[in-house]
Amino acid sequence: MNSITGKCTPEQQPNEGGVSTPPTSLSLRGLGVRSRAQRVPTLLFLLASILLTLTGCPPDTDLVPAFITVTGFELSTPGQGEPTSEIPEVWVFADAEFIGVFGLPARIPVPRAGSTQMRFEPGVRQNGVSAAPEPYDFYTPVNLTLDLAAGVTTDVGTLSITYKPEVRFSMFETFELGATRAFTQVVNGTGTLAPTQEIVRSGDFSGKISLTTDNPVFEVASAERFFDLTGTRRYVWLEMDFLSTAEGRIGVSGDSGLSNPSIFDPGFRPRGEWTKIYFNITDIIVDLQLDPVQVNLATILPQDATEGTVYLDNIKLVHF
Repeated sequence: MNSITGKCTPEQQPNEGGVSTPPTSLSLRGLGVRSRAQRVPTLLFLLASILLTLTGCPPDTDLVPAFITVTGFELSTPGQGEPTSEIPEVWVFADAEFIGVFGLPARIPVPRAGSTQMRFEPGVRQNGVSAAPEPYDFYTPVNLTLDLAAGVTTDVGTLSITYKPEVRFSMFETFELGATRAFTQVVNGTGTLAPTQEIVRSGDFSGKISLTTDNPVFEVASAERFFDLTGTRRYVWLEMDFLSTAEGRIGVSGDSGLSNPSIFDPGFRPRGEWTKIYFNITDIIVDLQLDPVQVNLATILPQDATEGTVYLDNIKLVHF
């Protein structure tokens, strides 16, 4: 269990998955002390005082935190597609104060005692990058009032979440029979993104793209053009389940009247098992400076491969 952004303990040591803040580098010149014998204890005292001020840690070194254990999150999506998710972290707040980000399952040290308002926010990996954890604002946080005691562990188990009521879904691509197809406009290549039952993430069908040395690139765009995706808030994501032996890129395109510019940024690499990925496409939509826009998906055969396959499922375009 690892805290990505842990809260320091009074001893300034990593505690049960938390990561402490490293000491601040300070200059000891110009403090006006007269001798080495007098200087050392004085400097140590000043240094300790400054460090306590900078880090915000309580001066009571005997404080013992309470602990909370969280198993994970369970997503429910009534009428909003399949509830596939990948939530590797939890963002934790106590009485509105940020405690830290912890890998799941987590054992979280909380410097509180008595009745405490706890908030747990689901965290995802932006664009599938482990170095880019992000509280996923489309999911509901979990608020609990817990009676905490020093050294005592409270287990809250698996926390139930949903999408927030104000979340909008402009695209569902499930590849099921009778469902509206989202990606149908071929931009580049001679292949197809077609329903298949060979390998399925959920339901009866997934989507399949086949690549060969004769057809190493395939790009497809959404049939629908989307208006005002960032009008309410600049926060637009594309969710997708994939299994792939090829690489992929997500982009947006638009019609300027004179040309059809496109921007690609986030992408995925080959994965041998079904993987949920969350693409933040806000910046490329804003950078394109066109409205409406289409969402594009491009796949590329690796240079050392003679063929590749991409399976997709449960594609959602999510915004406010």
